[in-house]
Amino acid sequence: MQLEGRVAIVTGAGDGTGAAVARRFAAEGASALVAEVNEETGRATADEIGGGPSPVKAGTRLLVTRRA
Repeated sequence: MQLEGRVAIVTGAGDGTGAAVARRFAAEGASALVAEVNEETGRATADEIGGGPSPVKAGTRLLVTRRA
């Protein structure tokens, strides 16, 4: 559990490499935010790794900032 307590934002997590990364991070203990333009495949990945609150609707912009 190397990523316990960490949060990962994984883009393109509905299939392929993005989905594999989201699954791996979750398996290592991270909370994974699944970001995907295809709501169906994004939801499937989120459900597979443990799901959570309702997804942000398609077309919504998510701005992530970090203070230096």
